[in-house]
Amino acid sequence: MHQQIRKYDAIIVGGGKAGKTLAMDFAKAGKKVAMIERGMVGGTCINVACIPTKAMVASAKVAHLVRKAREYGIDVGEMNINLKTIIDRKNNIVKSMRDANLKAFLASGMDLIIGNAHFTGYKQIQVELIEPMDGKTTMEITADHIFINTGALPFIPDIPGLKEIPYLTNESIMELESVPEHLIILGGGYIGLEFGQMFKRLGSKVTIIELSKEFLPAEDRDIADTIKTLLEDEEIKFMLGFGIAKVSKQNGQLSLEIKSDTETHTLIGTHLLISVGRIPNTKNLNLSATEVQVDSRGFITVNEYLETNVPGIWALGDVKGGPQFTHVSLDDYRIVKNNLQSNKHICSIQERLVPYTVFIDPELARVGLTEKMARDKGLQIKVAKLPVADIPRAKTLSETDGILKVIVDANTHKILGAAVLCTEGGEVMASIELAMRAGMKYEDLKNGIFAHPTLVEGLNQLFSMI
Repeated sequence: MHQQIRKYDAIIVGGGKAGKTLAMDFAKAGKKVAMIERGMVGGTCINVACIPTKAMVASAKVAHLVRKAREYGIDVGEMNINLKTIIDRKNNIVKSMRDANLKAFLASGMDLIIGNAHFTGYKQIQVELIEPMDGKTTMEITADHIFINTGALPFIPDIPGLKEIPYLTNESIMELESVPEHLIILGGGYIGLEFGQMFKRLGSKVTIIELSKEFLPAEDRDIADTIKTLLEDEEIKFMLGFGIAKVSKQNGQLSLEIKSDTETHTLIGTHLLISVGRIPNTKNLNLSATEVQVDSRGFITVNEYLETNVPGIWALGDVKGGPQFTHVSLDDYRIVKNNLQSNKHICSIQERLVPYTVFIDPELARVGLTEKMARDKGLQIKVAKLPVADIPRAKTLSETDGILKVIVDANTHKILGAAVLCTEGGEVMASIELAMRAGMKYEDLKNGIFAHPTLVEGLNQLFSMI
């Protein structure tokens, strides 16, 4: 007998930041809402990305400070790294946030459906239930408004021998029971750097292999070179311009044959982390059944209002491509919500200012244009740079590594972009970002009064150099 199709006002596929926030808004407004989640309640950020990684980064920072304790006049004796306790702390933080999300979901009045969703027709979805409902293992649902928020997954390259070894991803590496003796990381991007420094500080030998010959190509060379030097000072080894030709397990360890244009080496390690980018989580959605278009990499194609080519279907967050940050997903929610409420296209993703922070230590925080981007655009600019060591607060903290850099329009005096490589760099960058959003001139920060001694006070010094 054919199963009855349940009709909803809105269906959200995937409970990431944009989707879950939108679902709760709809439900609280009295709409009949279904949110389908495979089991990662709260989304990728809470469960396997931002929150757990930053919890572990904090533990690694403490280990680093303990090693430096004598600089502060503190003798602490021998240090013991207990990875199980670090993992337990991380898991407890994740659980508390997941539980809070679940409580909020249920209180909003939405239908939270735990299962795997795929389209079976135009705006029609079948859910294979992980938790049966009313004795059924599948259900059919439909809605006039559907929002795809399924996120992204680690990309695993096709390397000979890789499937035969226990390689790690950003998820599985955070469940290790012991600190790797020698962690090899394939991929020198932001995620690879965070894990590399984290496990180096927890006691691992770390080697990072990066196919590009240029370190952090999206950043200005002075910023990238400073980061590389700081990480090398912590004895992290980089092999730029190399890829893995094959990998095998030998005598309980991993043997990697790595190649560049001119060299071939054998690298022996105990663990291998694959960190070479992410792919959209669309494989099992059967999007062709509803004719939603995707690009060559599988990311869902959207317009500036986050609408797909199918009326009434939107894509939010990482699954649509572009910058893959939780705060971008939240802004996607803002755009869709405001447009739906007004029944007009009043908000779009065009020209939005997207900041980001890489949680190495010191943090790299970026907003707006780099110097290279500005010059490539042919803009008339002024550039100012300030060593973090010149900021009084940094001296009191003994956290003097890094540099502050800002790019200013020479004609309008508006701030075009900034890179803040500094302890608590994300917090310092936020002040610059607010000034940019407000359309302020650089003189407003140059002449502003900031509390002394604070890190943000360095902005007085920085902008005085223009």
